[in-house]
Amino acid sequence: MTEEKILNMKPGRELNMMVAKEVMGHQVVVDEILGDTERFLDATGDSIWSELTPYSEDDGAAEAVIEKAVGLGFKDAGTWKEFGAGSYMPAEAVCKKALLEIKGN
Repeated sequence: MTEEKILNMKPGRELNMMVAKEVMGHQVVVDEILGDTERFLDATGDSIWSELTPYSEDDGAAEAVIEKAVGLGFKDAGTWKEFGAGSYMPAEAVCKKALLEIKGN
């Protein structure tokens, strides 16, 4: 996905799914009954399935993106809330910046 497309994404389902996959490294599944779910591994390596996290809509969820990015070597991830100079809400800014950094844009 291009930088322009990432920057033009709205907070919500599509952006959350992309962050779950590309940044968090989770598997995302759309289920007729359960809806949008993501799979991650707990400390013991067991699969945990949960409702798709609203990374781009919730500041608390965006903190998990920052923590993951720091763990991946992006030491400045704590400043990503300011990405876009006020054009985006903090959670949206974190998600967009994370995707751009992970994809090397």
